[in-house]
Amino acid sequence: MAEVIESTTLRAEEKNAFCREFEFSLASARARGCRAIKLRFSLNMKNELQKALRRCQKEGRILCSVLGEKIASGDGSTQYLLNKLPELEADADFMQRVDGVVFLYL
Repeated sequence: MAEVIESTTLRAEEKNAFCREFEFSLASARARGCRAIKLRFSLNMKNELQKALRRCQKEGRILCSVLGEKIASGDGSTQYLLNKLPELEADADFMQRVDGVVFLYL
């Protein structure tokens, strides 16, 4: 059985390398049958990450994404993730409003 939530750290600090690493992580998790990804990233690359997330959501490759610092109990995206993946409640970073983390539902 595939892991439900994959945890990955994006280490690249240069735009093109970061985008390649992000795309690889997304494709790799999907190929293994993961339903969600928890990505850690450098705050220096936050703008690039947000661009990539918008593009992937527009293309339908990501159904939902929530940045760690935006997670809130009354937020619609947070509730969507919890409804789809109740096991997120056990994650140490979820609901802690952690910078440098994003949760993706594939």
